[in-house]
Amino acid sequence: MTALTLGDAAEELYAAAPAEFMASRTRLVAQARAAKDRALATQIGKLRKPSVAAGILNGLVRARPDLTERLVTVGEQLRAAQATMHLATMSALRPDRDALIADWLAGAREIAGAADSALSPAATDEIRDTVIAALASIEATEAVLAGHLNRALSYSGFGEVDLADAVVRTEGGTVLRVIRGLRDREAERAAPGEEDRDEHGDDDRDELGDEYRDESGDEPVDELRDQHGDEPGAEPPAAPRSDPGPALTPESLDPDAVERLVEEAGAAYAEAASAVAHAMSAVGRTSAQLDEAKARVARMGQELAQAEAELAAAFEADARAREAVTAAVAARQRAAQQLARVQEGD
Repeated sequence: MTALTLGDAAEELYAAAPAEFMASRTRLVAQARAAKDRALATQIGKLRKPSVAAGILNGLVRARPDLTERLVTVGEQLRAAQATMHLATMSALRPDRDALIADWLAGAREIAGAADSALSPAATDEIRDTVIAALASIEATEAVLAGHLNRALSYSGFGEVDLADAVVRTEGGTVLRVIRGLRDREAERAAPGEEDRDEHGDDDRDELGDEYRDESGDEPVDELRDQHGDEPGAEPPAAPRSDPGPALTPESLDPDAVERLVEEAGAAYAEAASAVAHAMSAVGRTSAQLDEAKARVARMGQELAQAEAELAAAFEADARAREAVTAAVAARQRAAQQLARVQEGD
């Protein structure tokens, strides 16, 4: 019987439905403890249940390799254009970007529908934000393609994407992954045939399950590799990507081109400024709604306290009235008895 690994446990947990996560994790922790592997049991016990959006994304990565391939390709093209500030290419890629996001959301709805549930607006927003983050950052792309997300990702428009505690990592920091990382793919393009090296060394490899290595046991499996890529002498094909063009320099541009670029940049700035204004307006509206809701809650709290006081007073008055009725009935009985005795004396 093959020994359980962290990779085995992660793959079983994050490939299954989120509803099965807790029971499966408890079983796997018990299995590791039964094998006297306390360290592994602790690692498995720390694996987090994925959010609804993260669970759907994990399922989508496994079910739709066409979407993952497009995510890699479009992301590479966008980042290359942004690195050289090639505005024309960035503008030309916008339809591909929007179509990719729409296709990921459509795929997410299919995954949710297969589980007899509807994709909520909140989960839709989280999935859209995660795809946008993956397009903006190679690290975020690798995190999504790992297939072990436990929460959605987001990108603010600048800086790095926060990946803290979003994916499963070994003790050495290596991301456990279903699909080989993009850095390995880029290294193949730069030096075809050169042996890949794991920057974390052999210690992290030992924590990976057999399904995360190729047949030699040395390297992670690339599920996106061409079906003939493992034949002797075959070189891995480069992923399709468009040339973002040469970097823009003053010498390479004529005045008309410069003017067009300035207009495009101005239009992009105006669009971004408008988006910021709309967002700030939305924040203002929601803040006002929140303040109004808080005020209503406060008023309802006061009304509830007053109603409770009135109820207590009513109970007290009712108790006094009942006591008065009891006393009156007793007095009536005594008077009746006295009247009866007087009548008998006559």
